[in-house]
Amino acid sequence: MAKDEGFTDNLPDMVTDDAVSGQVMPSNEPAEPDKFGQWLTDSGAIERDPDLDPYQRIIDQVLSAATPDDVLTPIEAYKARDMVDVQLVLHGFEMNESSFDVGSPFYASMHVTRADTGEIMVVNCGHKKMIAQLIRLQQLGGYPFNVKVIEQGRSKITGDSMLALAKW
Repeated sequence: MAKDEGFTDNLPDMVTDDAVSGQVMPSNEPAEPDKFGQWLTDSGAIERDPDLDPYQRIIDQVLSAATPDDVLTPIEAYKARDMVDVQLVLHGFEMNESSFDVGSPFYASMHVTRADTGEIMVVNCGHKKMIAQLIRLQQLGGYPFNVKVIEQGRSKITGDSMLALAKW
């Protein structure tokens, strides 16, 4: 039997020999969340402490600014991948819904101070292990935490290194 002989016998009737464009049409249906994403959605895993406002440090920085330049300098948001091995002081985080169709349905915006420069910044990450770590750290309490982003293992799907938090 030739390699392709009989292959098309089991395909649906809609398959034709006509050329098909490579354009993928967007779906109006939301992506099915994985178990972790569903747990985050269902459990309300992130309990917001009204006394812990992660933006309060940013507001305090603006209100205590000594010059107009300090007031008008935006606080940057960075990707966690760009912060690997940088010593950070974690003051809190908030969860945001992701607009991507693949991956985690949520990402965390960590409010940190860079230990070497004192720069206050936001670091975003959607890696599930890091999100789980942030949730548990919040549950345990005791901010601030001295953390750094590390690469740990490789994704079987993309081949990219996975990210996690470690202490420094």
